[in-house]
Amino acid sequence: MRRLALVALVGLLPGPALGRDDVMTLVLRCKNDDARVEIYLPQSIVTGRTLANIDLARPARGFYALDLTEAGKGKTLEPARVSLRADKKAVIVEQLTRRLPAATVPAAGGTVSFDHRFAESMVCEPFNGE
Repeated sequence: MRRLALVALVGLLPGPALGRDDVMTLVLRCKNDDARVEIYLPQSIVTGRTLANIDLARPARGFYALDLTEAGKGKTLEPARVSLRADKKAVIVEQLTRRLPAATVPAAGGTVSFDHRFAESMVCEPFNGE
């Protein structure tokens, strides 16, 4: 039932449709003292390491994972839209189910706040091994 709901929710997002069997690739890891964030994009648009090897000519559908396991709350997986900033030095991650402000993640890595409740001041690795 959960898988069906996730597929239905993702089907409502703008951008190329994700199929039931799409393989997702981890492209970003971030952490702070309380949580971890991971961003996944379809393997079909990720052809190698670095930002230059991800086809972000259009915003892409992916997933945002917030891991609160250490706080005893588990790990959630939510749909996200990822796009490339015009100067190509950062990506923009929009969490779609919670309607939070978009987060801008420097391609070279840095400190980012995704969610002011659990995911503030997260230290992010370089995007896709940039």
